[in-house]
Amino acid sequence: MEKETVWANKHIWRLVGALGWVLLFSVPLLVHAAWDSPGPLVVDASAGAGIQASLAVVAGNPAISYLDNTNGTLKYARATDATGTTWVSMTVDDSAVVGAYTSLEVVAGNPAISYYDSTNGALKYARATDATGTTWVSMTVDNSVADVGEHTSLAVVNGNPAMSYYDGTNGALKFARATDITGTAWVSTIVDNSADVGEYTSLAVISGTPAISYIDGTNTTLKYARATDAAGTTWVSMTVDDGSIILMGTSLAVVGGNPAISYYDNLNGALKYARATDATGTAWTLMTVDDGPSSTALGGSSSLMVVNGNPAIGYWAYWSFTSNGVKYARATDATGTAWVSTTVDSGDLYFGQGPSLAVVDNHPAISYWGGTFDDGLRYVRSDNPNSVVLRDAATRPVREGGARLAVGIVTAVALGGLAASWKVWCRRITR
Repeated sequence: MEKETVWANKHIWRLVGALGWVLLFSVPLLVHAAWDSPGPLVVDASAGAGIQASLAVVAGNPAISYLDNTNGTLKYARATDATGTTWVSMTVDDSAVVGAYTSLEVVAGNPAISYYDSTNGALKYARATDATGTTWVSMTVDNSVADVGEHTSLAVVNGNPAMSYYDGTNGALKFARATDITGTAWVSTIVDNSADVGEYTSLAVISGTPAISYIDGTNTTLKYARATDAAGTTWVSMTVDDGSIILMGTSLAVVGGNPAISYYDNLNGALKYARATDATGTAWTLMTVDDGPSSTALGGSSSLMVVNGNPAIGYWAYWSFTSNGVKYARATDATGTAWVSTTVDSGDLYFGQGPSLAVVDNHPAISYWGGTFDDGLRYVRSDNPNSVVLRDAATRPVREGGARLAVGIVTAVALGGLAASWKVWCRRITR
């Protein structure tokens, strides 16, 4: 009996040890990820192309609406494949200086874009006549005052396209919703005119009703408005964060059933995240996702969405005048209580500005601007649906060395404890 027990003890010990080595060296393969599937690549190399872009999946392939700042036109690019390795771009509207603040969405099966007409100070809307976006029809939605339509955000609300946007003449947040499913006629309303409010809007449907995150420019605070009905005819607004100086970038999404917002804290140069404690957004919890030295600015523009069950943010990083980039952060849980971030791509001044995050063929992907010197519309997609470790500044694949070490230590301790417990148990039963 004693010999059999000693034999079992010896071989179980060896089995546990072998299992520990297997887990230790296989874990890095699970956490390793790079943004090279494809990319980073240039979608449109034209000078001034790629500012204020919006990324979405159109008929199974990634597509991007964006401003060609050199020519003052609204452009649209769609990949010829599901991951985004090759692209075809076209001009959607060149009737005036148009195309700022684009927002791309699929409306009744066809791609559609909300954008700003700088020449006429008006809000415009374009929708393709086909599912992939080969031909387009555009129209003016709101030109009721001298300057209206900046900071647009497009979404489908109660079956019809709708937009949030800024009325620059009156310093007000406005909302327009089409009276039909394709967007041929529109009705607009004032959501908030309590101060100079309504810049950096983001529109989403929260618990069946439209909601908007935006900036109060007068008080430099983050605000949130939610309609009391599904169509958005009446609204209630509230302040989410008044403890920081909020001047830029908000992005609204549903996270774990509750509204959540990514935004920029100008006071601390940090990317922040707010999530409501309830489904309608009456109370909020705030946290910092990424910050750095006082000379940096992280999150001046950001894009929030849920990636494989957890909230994730693509955002612009300003480290110095000659070093900017695009970063990606993903929460380690479904609500966003802890985050891991990394650099996706980097370059010179304004490189990575205006990032737009989407899930493309089950993997996160980001479109962004190449900046003042690199220029052009750029696109990158991760090779891993759970990517948190992506690329270093030279765009080389990197491994999560810290995770490897941590997991290795935990694995060794846990398995060592298991083996020791087994040894003690075996000794007991032989007595």
